[in-house]
Amino acid sequence: MQNDQITSLKDERIQLAKRLSTLKGRLHGKKILIEGLAAINWAIQSKVEIDYILVSKKSNIVLKNNSSVKTFLISDGLLKKVTGTKYLIPEVAVAYIKNNTKDSDFVVVLDDIQDFGNLGTIVRTCHAFGIDTLISTTYEMDLYQRKTVNASRGNVFSTNLKKFKNPIEVIKFLRKNNFHIVTTSPRGTDMQSMVTFSGKPIALVVGN
Repeated sequence: MQNDQITSLKDERIQLAKRLSTLKGRLHGKKILIEGLAAINWAIQSKVEIDYILVSKKSNIVLKNNSSVKTFLISDGLLKKVTGTKYLIPEVAVAYIKNNTKDSDFVVVLDDIQDFGNLGTIVRTCHAFGIDTLISTTYEMDLYQRKTVNASRGNVFSTNLKKFKNPIEVIKFLRKNNFHIVTTSPRGTDMQSMVTFSGKPIALVVGN
């Protein structure tokens, strides 16, 4: 494993990693910042391509199935500037966004989900039931925020996310593809166990 050192905040690798700590930076750069050794290993297990890793002297980094990735030693102060945290995350990785594309006969529609931890929990729960395709009613949906990654236990890295401009566009897509749209409500009149499905693919809508 290569362990060159980076000492300048102006280094292009530091600047890129710093930009990737924001949604705008991730969308523009088409890369993501993965924070913490556990998350990096989750990404590697999901076959996410790692570009390079920045580590602290305090890191005891051991990577699963990927010992050849470029690794650079930087100061704790630079790491905190990269992550925007007051506490130290000893390892951060810059990685390419994995394009997960496939059709599914059961999708979960995320309608304006705003809490990062809740989003990660939904992703983890979906995978527990074998559901790996999500649909967002906004382009701003972000699976790669630190809290979302951690709450999902890394399942975001093997999730297929389709983004749409607004809920109307989502409905058009679902109807065009013959989905049975299921929503939940405390004022609903039908129990799920009493509903008869027609064999069409199912879209379960989850709101904020």
